Amino acid sequence: MTRHITPPLPRIFVRLARLAGWNAALFLAGLALVALAGEAWLRLSGTFVAAPPPLRFVAGVGVLYEPHAEVRRTNGLDYWTAQRANSLGFLDREPPSPERAAASCHVAVIGDSFVEAIEVPVADKLHVRLEALAARAAPELDVTASAWGRRATGQASQLPFYDEYVRQLRPGLVVLVAVDNDFMDNSAAVTALRSRQGDDPARMPYAYPERDGDGGIRLRPPHPDFRPSGEFPQGYPASERWHEALGRGLAERSLFAAWLDGKRRALIPRDPRPPIEERAALLAARPGYGWILDG
Repeated sequence: MTRHITPPLPRIFVRLARLAGWNAALFLAGLALVALAGEAWLRLSGTFVAAPPPLRFVAGVGVLYEPHAEVRRTNGLDYWTAQRANSLGFLDREPPSPERAAASCHVAVIGDSFVEAIEVPVADKLHVRLEALAARAAPELDVTASAWGRRATGQASQLPFYDEYVRQLRPGLVVLVAVDNDFMDNSAAVTALRSRQGDDPARMPYAYPERDGDGGIRLRPPHPDFRPSGEFPQGYPASERWHEALGRGLAERSLFAAWLDGKRRALIPRDPRPPIEERAALLAARPGYGWILDG
């Protein structure tokens, strides 16, 4: 019987393979050491991984935070802000009593994310700074201030904030804070078209103006079943972002992974536009929406 004996590899190849293996092991060990050191440093410095805050639906008003819920916000890079909602579900101090507000020059600030200011602690928000400035510049006015803000709302959606909470304070001054996108946010159709999660304009979480049967304008109340139905496509189909879903899963559990993900998003920005054309075609087929989208 003939036996085939495989000649041994040249010794230089064996050494190269061992050297490559050791280098790979050392490289992976170095990465693990860096990750562990970064995780330990971030945890000891008081940072955190943000989680979705608890929300509640208030009939006639819309979606607010649960009273006294802790709300955390971070970009994973340079700010980590934790604060608690007040008893009404807004990110502010407890509002003054009607008696205290009437005895002072009360300023009510109403707006969207610029007023909610989830990214900064309450002490650094616009109305609190205004109150401190007024106390130094004009103490005789006895200025008090409160804030009523929720992100992704327009002025029409904010009217219930005033009717339900602010009116009873009888403020001496109401400040409406508006930026350019707020005017688009006064349209349920435009807001739904621009949403990342595929909102249904007929079931929105805040009040929106709409035409009534006589051709006038009325304020449609928030819909209690406001979550997307799935009819309108989301901004990022899951099949196109599996790697981002993996990164997001790691970032939800690891501070170091969240920090790296923040760096990636800062260096490699994405086009955030949702599939507006596809949503518009679906919406135009509904009765009563064609005229909104025409042109």
